[in-house]
Amino acid sequence: MNTKPPKQWYCIDCGAPVNRRVKRCPPCNQANLSKRGTYERTPEARANMSKAKKGKPPRGTGWKHSEATRAKIAAAWDDEKRERARERGERMAADQEWRLRIAQALAGENNPMWQGGITGQKYAPGFSKTLKNGIRERDDYTCQLCGTTEDELGYHLSIHHADYDKANHDDMSLFAVCKRCNSLVNTNRDMWGGYFTALADARRQFSENIGNLIGRKIITQHVGIVGIGFDGGPSLLDLFGID
Repeated sequence: MNTKPPKQWYCIDCGAPVNRRVKRCPPCNQANLSKRGTYERTPEARANMSKAKKGKPPRGTGWKHSEATRAKIAAAWDDEKRERARERGERMAADQEWRLRIAQALAGENNPMWQGGITGQKYAPGFSKTLKNGIRERDDYTCQLCGTTEDELGYHLSIHHADYDKANHDDMSLFAVCKRCNSLVNTNRDMWGGYFTALADARRQFSENIGNLIGRKIITQHVGIVGIGFDGGPSLLDLFGID
């Protein structure tokens, strides 16, 4: 029988027992890190980075890995690892101090979606529950971008202002969208404004609910959203095959 005691590792600075994967104990590691110099970006570099990222979705939105990378990720995430990640997320979500730090770190100009404080605009009187419920009913309780229904989502759809004017409550400027799409359409306002403008034009022309023409298959099988509503680009009428 092997009675050899397990090997022990020690901090290279103070000699305290440590895990074999690290060289220093936590106190010595913090002290060592505080002595190391840090890279500080110049104000000009920070301004350029902010300008380049402003109004763009965070990396990951629409981002696609290669098949080999997706297979590698799928193999790494087994049920046990997913459960640990879920439990970790629940602990962090319940930690009010942690949530406050995240909120403060991403507030105002620090947020990658910052667009100059335009979200501070208040809704004009009249943007009532009755109005919003009427828009949802008109749109057949279906997201006018991805085609997901309220029954599938399990919550009420948001009401999006196509012209981004919170004072304009004209029903032709309002569309029911899911939460995910509501965030998406605030990234490239020129493009999405063109999309909803073309959708409103189709509704005016045919004087009917064209919500049944909106759906995942329609958007993915045709040329896509880019170019819709722009000069020289296909209109929604062309994409939907409406004569």
